[in-house]
Amino acid sequence: MVNNVLYRDTGDYNLTVVATDDGVPPMSDEAQLLITVIRNLNAPVFASNYSQNLSEYAPIGHNVVRVEAYDADSPSSPSGQLTYDLLREPPTFANEYFSLGSWDDPQMIVVNESLRQFERNDMYFRVRAKDGAVPPKEAFSYVHVRILRNEYAPVFGLQDYNATISESHPVRQAVLTVSATDRDDLQQGRNNNSIITYRIDPNDATANR
Repeated sequence: MVNNVLYRDTGDYNLTVVATDDGVPPMSDEAQLLITVIRNLNAPVFASNYSQNLSEYAPIGHNVVRVEAYDADSPSSPSGQLTYDLLREPPTFANEYFSLGSWDDPQMIVVNESLRQFERNDMYFRVRAKDGAVPPKEAFSYVHVRILRNEYAPVFGLQDYNATISESHPVRQAVLTVSATDRDDLQQGRNNNSIITYRIDPNDATANR
């Protein structure tokens, strides 16, 4: 059994074990015992925190972001083998909306529940990396998920546009330019909720000749 502190500056322990009987004269035998101490010298380290934009309509199973930590201990040792989990912490309780591990990647955070049920636009939670030593060492990283909601419709700069052209106006030459803006761009930045496409109403028979 261990009788004292296993100092970090000591490598493997080489012991000689002697077995002696109570005979007269006593007789004995020796055996060499090598004890390798598995040391947990390093804690896991995340390279950074994580941030991702995600549509409120992201389907269940959708990949969000892959998390990864590093450990300087040997990967062949339990001290260098990492497992990951999402922490269930207020106020967001991320485990209700996300899970860790897709079918092909145990480090991928995936959508686990409809995000439309989450009332706010920003969700913050922590992910933990833990090595396999006893006791284990841990590292934590923050994840920020920005939930993008299509809250505003595009608005044209003018209610009506007018142009006067000649009956001989060249085909495929511009007549006028229309422009619209979308307030989602101001709050969320450039994403599908604020990217505007233009078309002539297909039900307008005159314009679509």
